[in-house]
Amino acid sequence: MCGWLEDRTSAALLLLSLCVPAPAAAGASRTVTDAAELAVAVAQAVDSAGVILELQPGDYHLSATPYVDAACGNCENPDQPVPASLGLRIRGREMVIRGVDRERVRIHTHAGYGLLFEDCLDCRLENVTVTGGIRDTSARATDAAIVVRRSTVSITGCRLADNLGDSAVVAQTVVGIMGVCGREGSDITIRDCEISRNSWDGIALYRDAHATITGCTVDGVDAGRGGPASGGRGVGIGLTWNARADVEANWIRRYWKGVGVFVDAEARVRRNVVEEMRTWGITLWDAGRGTPFAEIVDNAVHRTGACGISVTRGRPGGRTGSRITGNALVRTGGDPRYDADDAYCYQRALAVHERTDGMVIDGNLRFANREAGGKPGRTDLAHAEFRASARGLIERLADEPATRASDFYREFRSPPKARGALSQLGADLEAAGSAVLSDGLHIYSSPARIDRRDAIWLGAMAAVGGLIYAYDQEIHDALDRNRDHELYRPFRRLGEALEPVGHMGNMNRYYFGTLAVSYVLGFRFLTGLSAEILEAHFLAGGVKNLSMAVVGRQRPRDSDGPREFSDGTSFPSGHVINIFELARIFSHHVDFWPAQIAFYGCATAVGFQRVTDHQHWPSDVYVGALLGTTVATTLLNRHDERRLQVTPMLSGGGMGCGLMLTHHF
Repeated sequence: MCGWLEDRTSAALLLLSLCVPAPAAAGASRTVTDAAELAVAVAQAVDSAGVILELQPGDYHLSATPYVDAACGNCENPDQPVPASLGLRIRGREMVIRGVDRERVRIHTHAGYGLLFEDCLDCRLENVTVTGGIRDTSARATDAAIVVRRSTVSITGCRLADNLGDSAVVAQTVVGIMGVCGREGSDITIRDCEISRNSWDGIALYRDAHATITGCTVDGVDAGRGGPASGGRGVGIGLTWNARADVEANWIRRYWKGVGVFVDAEARVRRNVVEEMRTWGITLWDAGRGTPFAEIVDNAVHRTGACGISVTRGRPGGRTGSRITGNALVRTGGDPRYDADDAYCYQRALAVHERTDGMVIDGNLRFANREAGGKPGRTDLAHAEFRASARGLIERLADEPATRASDFYREFRSPPKARGALSQLGADLEAAGSAVLSDGLHIYSSPARIDRRDAIWLGAMAAVGGLIYAYDQEIHDALDRNRDHELYRPFRRLGEALEPVGHMGNMNRYYFGTLAVSYVLGFRFLTGLSAEILEAHFLAGGVKNLSMAVVGRQRPRDSDGPREFSDGTSFPSGHVINIFELARIFSHHVDFWPAQIAFYGCATAVGFQRVTDHQHWPSDVYVGALLGTTVATTLLNRHDERRLQVTPMLSGGGMGCGLMLTHHF
């Protein structure tokens, strides 16, 4: 298949996006400076949609009120009222409560149910600290910094910490205060949060609750060692009854227990680091009456007192096909108090008590584990073999700041190569030349590989381009006449704001800086992303420079019409090439169609801006968009076909760029 035409869908989306205007923002914003004003603003927003409450720096001390929970969230019989206390009830639609900085915006709830999202559709809480909860005297109350019921709520960038309660009350109730509690009818997204030193579960999901938990640090701090009102009692992340969750790329540490999937719950547990647990790390447990399901894949369980992963799923029925694969189990079973088989689980790295037919348990790596009686793990690998086998897992953990901060990652990440700096640089430069040359030859020789289907597609694109070229002047003049039209002006201003992003001379320094820093620090995603951008700019830039030299089309500002060709630099548009490369690369890595439309919409805005500011003719922009999209697509496809490690390589001139691509064996 021709490299220029490998992603026809992208080109079609590109053409469609040229005709779609960017959506306008909605919602009224209100600045809030104290707790009383916050309570009033939340109450007034119940019947409104899209209200944004901007919390200024400070301490917001809520006034708790008595509250009766109509149902018991974690009881065998939920149909019973529960007395509790309430800090703030949040209801409405599309409400946003946002702090400027979670370290400087602190909400002290002084209540069992700190922030209660109830009947709140598409609501968001961002960049605040929620602290200072109390423990209600009823053990049935599901006290938490944040409680969600019958709501869809996104919790992003928040800190839920030091919700401990009174020691005497917690000693009586046993249960403490959770970070987040998902109740009936809740759909919660918890992303990039710090949930630390709360006196019960970090995150608990009960009946009919669903959550996506990504990039969070769930840290008990005290691991339950400081008495009843101490952090880390309970489970780091727990699902019970019929709760469902995606638990991915989190760091769960210093709890009594790690991640639990209980009774009839279902979960995807992937790429997490679970370490420093008093007892087990991850468990799938039917409680003798349920049929839970889990995919426990590519996690690291590090330093536990009892087993690493425990499986008790023997009852028939329910969803089949649970998987426990690709996990690393290191230094588990460290506490002799749990050596007995009737303790939490068999004292071994992977304790399988019961399993159903069809359950897959395979490919789990073990190192330095302890079994009952102080015996070494029966299937442990040697250190060098474990490091080599776990390399892929380590690389996946490097993609997320939360897991990258873990002790496991820092211990087992690949050490620097033991070779001199000059020797390493020479090898990198040699590999860089070879890899970039290979990609360049593939792209530049692609016209020679055109087949019949490619020719048809290329002909269709050329026909569209020819039609635009025939009406260049008319399209240019129409856009110029309407530059201040109320519908077009915001789109034009968006293009003007993003125009510097399309200039290689301005942006390459940032791409190179990101590439260098992320490579040194081991941030593989940022390393790969910046490398893809630089290589796409470099290779597409060669096509652009050759086309400008051969065609020589005059820019609108320098000519009397679109048919003047004499030493000009209008065809194709370099800004548009670069901005559509970015749109294609970002869309490749963000598998979320609204975001992809936004990327291409922003790129399209820059294209219109280049025409409106008399820098290019419409056909210059059209060809630039196709060229940028196609070159980026070709490189992404080639990169996906091979495993790569990337390091920077500078080239002279400020406008050029390069990178080193070494095969990762």
